[in-house]
Amino acid sequence: MTLFVDHSELLRDLPANCFQLIAPYGTPQGLFDVWAEQAMESVIDIVRFTGPVCADFADLVSALNTSGGRAVTAAWVDCECTERELLSQLRQLRIRPLLCHVIGGPELIHISSFTRILDVVEAAFPGAEEVVLGYGIHPNKRTTLFFLGVPT
Repeated sequence: MTLFVDHSELLRDLPANCFQLIAPYGTPQGLFDVWAEQAMESVIDIVRFTGPVCADFADLVSALNTSGGRAVTAAWVDCECTERELLSQLRQLRIRPLLCHVIGGPELIHISSFTRILDVVEAAFPGAEEVVLGYGIHPNKRTTLFFLGVPT
């Protein structure tokens, strides 16, 4: 798999298993490197830090393939808030999610908390039951949702 990380959507002739990851619209050039580094770290963390609901490399490729050749973007949402606040944050995202990965840590979150997060994701994104879902335990992270999705 090859992942091209670009500031904006460039026209690329992408062969099989090649994908384009673009920064959200309006990302200043000076912040692009920070965004790109965080995006790549989060993609790697999917397979690097496992948890009770694992997503693996094949899940990642499968999710990217459902983009239909369109560029995808990355987004993060802090989950350490109320359900109402989480729903509000999710509704502000301008993506059609392809992959949703809960990054928890350093302790295992209770399964009821994980289920609550998924319920809010489904409320924010009707049809989210088709999204690749995962949960990995990261030793240094707050509970965060990482998304890969097609910009809308």
